[in-house]
Amino acid sequence: MNKTALRALLKERRELIAPEAHGLSRPTGRGRRARGLSQQQVDELTCRAIDTYNRLETGRYPNPPADYLRQVGRLFGLNEQEWVMLCRYAGIGDPPGPLNPSSGLEVPGCGRRPSTASATWRT
Repeated sequence: MNKTALRALLKERRELIAPEAHGLSRPTGRGRRARGLSQQQVDELTCRAIDTYNRLETGRYPNPPADYLRQVGRLFGLNEQEWVMLCRYAGIGDPPGPLNPSSGLEVPGCGRRPSTASATWRT
């Protein structure tokens, strides 16, 4: 387990997610003012017990289940490289499969018609 790298990856990605995007509210008034989802909100969105995500982010969750890492990875919108890093940093080694079922089956941007400007050839 690489606790420092795990914490950095998870914290960075968690800060990018607006609670409002998931029907949650930001705390108002005194208290937490950090960007993004709180650790408790991650627990709520992944249907886990309070403090589960905190244990993961701080490296106090030895050998977390791959299905939980998958939930977190999808919630945070990780790409396949980040998914591999998450699994390795969390200490479970290579992931048991791709994060998303369509990974490796699609090539972004393929199948689009070329624009008129790029389709015009000069001879």
